[in-house]
Amino acid sequence: MTTAFGWDHESFQIPGTLRGLVHPDDTERFDKLEQQVMVRLLASDGSYRPVLVLRTVTHDLLVDLSRHRSHLEETTRHAEVVEHSPNGVAVFEFTDLSDPESMVLRSANPAAQRLLHLEHHSPDGTRLDEILTRPSARLVSSVAFDVAHTGQSLTAERLTFSELPDSWIDVRVDRLADGSLAATFSDVTKHVVTEEGLRHRAGHDALTGLPNQSMLEDRLAVLTAELLTGRHVALVLVDVDCLAEVNESLGHRLGDRFVVEVANRLARNVVGAELIARTGSSDFAVITRPADTRAETMERAQSVAEALETPIDVDGHLLTVQARLGVAIAPGHGSDPRTLLHAAEAARRQTRPVVPVDSSEPTEGLIARLRRGLADQDLEVRYQPIVELRTGRVAKVEAILRWRRSDARSGPSELLELAEQSGLVRELTRWIFSEAARAARTVSGADRPTRVCVNLPLAALANSDILTFVDLMITAGELDCERIEIEVAESELAADAVRAQLVAGRLNSLGIRMVIDGFGTGYTSASTLEHLLVRGIKVDRSFISTLAAVPADLVAVCSTVELAHELGLTVGAEGVSDSASLDLLAGAGCDYAQGFHISGPVTLEALAKRTSELEQAMGSWSTSLTSGSDHVPGQFGG
Repeated sequence: MTTAFGWDHESFQIPGTLRGLVHPDDTERFDKLEQQVMVRLLASDGSYRPVLVLRTVTHDLLVDLSRHRSHLEETTRHAEVVEHSPNGVAVFEFTDLSDPESMVLRSANPAAQRLLHLEHHSPDGTRLDEILTRPSARLVSSVAFDVAHTGQSLTAERLTFSELPDSWIDVRVDRLADGSLAATFSDVTKHVVTEEGLRHRAGHDALTGLPNQSMLEDRLAVLTAELLTGRHVALVLVDVDCLAEVNESLGHRLGDRFVVEVANRLARNVVGAELIARTGSSDFAVITRPADTRAETMERAQSVAEALETPIDVDGHLLTVQARLGVAIAPGHGSDPRTLLHAAEAARRQTRPVVPVDSSEPTEGLIARLRRGLADQDLEVRYQPIVELRTGRVAKVEAILRWRRSDARSGPSELLELAEQSGLVRELTRWIFSEAARAARTVSGADRPTRVCVNLPLAALANSDILTFVDLMITAGELDCERIEIEVAESELAADAVRAQLVAGRLNSLGIRMVIDGFGTGYTSASTLEHLLVRGIKVDRSFISTLAAVPADLVAVCSTVELAHELGLTVGAEGVSDSASLDLLAGAGCDYAQGFHISGPVTLEALAKRTSELEQAMGSWSTSLTSGSDHVPGQFGG
C-alpha cells in the first residue's frame, strides 16, 4: 500500500482505515464482500484507483488494477481505430506454411468486408480463392507468402482486380507476433485518377484536347528511332494565318470555336495520321504513320492541306481556312525530332498561305451565284438508292443537292452553308422539301413504301417558319410524313443538345422520322440516343471506307449496330465502296447501306430503272451470301 497508494503502512493497523479509503459509491459492495470485489481506493495524491480486494480467512489482499486497465483501454482504442478505418484491414493465416494456396481469412473490419464483398462469407476460415478470382488470389497470396517466411513487411502499389473494376488498390502485408498476417487494403483510385488527369493535362492542349508540343516530340522520337529501313514518316507543320483576323473580327469566343473546328477537321479527314497536335495558339502539327514509299507518305501529307480546303461554319460565319504548311520527311530530312522540326519549320516559312479552291471566288460571289441558281432553276436534286440488306430492296433514297453544271465545285454541305450565311436558308430548305415531296409521291406506292431522306442543318430545322411550312404541306396532302426522313449530322447534335431535343420533338409531333447522320464522329452517348427522339443512325463513311482493312473499325461498327438495336434504332452505312465492306456490313447486322459500289445518285426520271436493276443485282448478291458462294458481284450501279 505504501508503494501503490502512498499511505504509511502503520495507518492500516487502525481498524476501519481501509473502508474509509473506499470510494463512497463502492462502500456498499465492499461491506458485502465475501471472497472478492473490485472497488476504487483513495490514493495519497487524491485520486481513486481500481483495486481487486481478495478476502482470506486471515487478511485481505489488494491487487492494483490501474496498470492492467490502462493496457486494456489502449487495446480497445486500437481496435476501435481499426473498426472505423476507411482502409480495409483483414487478418489471414496459412494453414500450411509450405502451401501458398492455403491462405484463409480469420477476421476483417467493415471496410474490408465492403471492399472484398464478404457479405455472404463467414469472416473466419474462408479461403482466399473463395473471396477473389484465382488470378487476384494468387497475386495477394504470393506477397503474403513472402512476408510469412521472411517477416519483412511488403507493399504492392496500384494493383487492379477484376472484382473491383475501375479501381486501384494498394496492399500492405505485415506479419504479426503470433505468425498471422495483417493485410491493409487502401483504395487509391481518386489519387490515380487525379494523377492521370494531371498527366493528361501536362501532355494535351486544354482547348482542343489534342496532344501538345511535348507529346509531339516524344512520339516523333519513338517513331524515328523505330523506323525500319525503306519506310518513311512525314511531319507536317500547320500555321493557321487567319486566326488573328478571326479573333479581331468575331471575338475570341468564336475564335476558340474556330480553332476547335480546325482541330476536328484535321482529326476527321487527315489520311494515315499517327498523331495530330496543337503546338501553339494558331499552330498544329501532324505526324503520319510509317509508309512503304515516299509517294504514299507525300499523299498523306497532302491530305492535311485537303482537310482544310472547305470553309468552316462557326455560328453562321463561313470562314475560309488560310494556312501555311511545311513538310519534312524522315529519314530524308532527318532522323531525329529536332532536325525534322527545324526542316519542317524552314519549309513552312518559305510557303505561301494555302487557300482553298473555293475561296478563289469571294464568298459574296458564291452567294450571288446561289441566289441566281435558285431563281434560274440552276440547282437540282438527285437521288442515291439506299438498300435494305436483309431483303435487297431499295427501301430509301437520299436526296442530294447539287448544281446542274458539272463544273460547279460547291457540294451539298457547302451550298447549305452558303444559304445559312446569306439568308437564303429558308427559301432553299422549302425548295428541297418540295422536291423531296414530289420524289416521295413518284417513287412510293402501296406495294413500294420508299422513303426519301433529306439531310438538313439543325439551324434550318430549328427555324419555326420551316417547320410551319412542312406542317402546311402535310395538312394539304402534298407531303406524306411517313415517306420523309430527316437526317441531321451528329456533330451538330453534339454541339447543341438542347436545340437538337427541341427539333427532334417537333419533327416527331409531325410524324416525321429523324436519323443521326455521320454517326461516330460526335461522341453521342447511349443515354443521349435513348432520350433523343430519333429512329435510327447512319454510321459515318470514315468507318465504312476502311471496314475491310482496319479490324478496329469493323469492331466499332459491330458494337454500334448492337447498341443501336438494343435501343430499338435502325442502322445505316454510307460510303460503301467495295463488295467486301458490303458483306461485312450484312454480317454485322447492319440494316441499310448506300455508296458508289451500290449506286451513285441519279435523276428522279432515271430512278425507277436504276431501282429495278439494283434490286435484281442485290437479289443475286443476297443469294450468294446466304449460300456461302464465293461469287461477289462487282459494282451494282453506275
